Amino acid sequence: FMNELDRHLHARREDIVYLNYAATSFPKSRVALRSFYQSLSAPPDGVRQTGSDTYLQEMRKRTAALLEIPINSVYFTHSATVGLNQVIKGFMKEGFCLAIDNRSHNAVVRPWLSLKNSSKCLLAELYDVDDRLIESHLLDILSYSPHLFCLTHASNVSGSVYPIEHIIDLIRLYSPSTTILVDASQSAGALDLSSLNKADFLVFPSHKHLHSVPGAAVLVAKQHLEPIILGGTGVNSMTEETFNEHDYFAEVGTMNLPAIQAMVDSLEFAMETLKEHQKKETMLVSQFLEGVRQIKGLQVVGRDAEENRLPVIALKPQYGSPELHWASFLKTQKIFVRGGVHCSPLHHQQLNLGKTGTLRFSFGWDTTSEDIEKALNALREFSSIAKEVFSDAAS
Repeated sequence: FMNELDRHLHARREDIVYLNYAATSFPKSRVALRSFYQSLSAPPDGVRQTGSDTYLQEMRKRTAALLEIPINSVYFTHSATVGLNQVIKGFMKEGFCLAIDNRSHNAVVRPWLSLKNSSKCLLAELYDVDDRLIESHLLDILSYSPHLFCLTHASNVSGSVYPIEHIIDLIRLYSPSTTILVDASQSAGALDLSSLNKADFLVFPSHKHLHSVPGAAVLVAKQHLEPIILGGTGVNSMTEETFNEHDYFAEVGTMNLPAIQAMVDSLEFAMETLKEHQKKETMLVSQFLEGVRQIKGLQVVGRDAEENRLPVIALKPQYGSPELHWASFLKTQKIFVRGGVHCSPLHHQQLNLGKTGTLRFSFGWDTTSEDIEKALNALREFSSIAKEVFSDAAS
């Protein structure tokens, strides 16, 4: 079955150029598929008990070792969105101060907005349009001593990786009472996350650069949180509340155990092959940027450089809509990318692209140099078409 599934997925992959890994990976890695099927085929017996040798405890142990954190701070949720909501809503109390950065995903922005009537909510303009850190803005926010500060590890628009370790050090120095949450949704699988172990909370999903199946995410919580979803955890079933510090408050209901195992196996594989994949992806980014710079009417958003970035690149077309025209044309060529705002409204507002969004390309482990060249050729073709069509329409 696995061999047949593998052949089917990768045969489909040969027919298309898939460059939308920042949304979700395709095809899923062989490691993830094998792990998912093996777990799905095994009887789910005794997985929710508290013994040290249980299934989920083993998953926690392996994850904690990779992240270099205590095992009792590792939890699993159904998605990064659930994990981020659990931290923000489970931590904040009436009158608390919550700060977020201007690269936040809607999974952070919308919980932040929902708390405006009961909490002091601050927007930290940490980065300029070229994704450079503005330390003075950070220090201004820290003068308010926010109770919780939500930081983005890497942009899902421009691919820029931010100096989170340095920022955490500044927060600890100037506002030691501030609790820190890091959203590593884009960087998990592409970067070593153990460098983020100074944070109090860390969240990342399975399905992006980990190349695993959807339905699982890691929540690192070094502090107890009020649960936002109540139900069975398999622990202390006779109690009426799940507020005990030894209870798995974030793991409510039927857990997606096959997706969790696939995620943990994928995380281990990603760390084992990290340098190999980073070297390949850096070459692909360089190839793409070099080609795009020669296409008139396309501007790279954010850092126009190969360093300090993930294999995620957003473009601003001079003519036409990134989503309605450019992405649609590329799809007719069997090239799958993302056009629009990418659930990152604050970043797009700063770029004055809140209405149109960007044209985003993101690469993964299966992306080849040939894929990049096909995408560049399609961009060259549509660039000449767009200039002629939309210039005539404007006149």
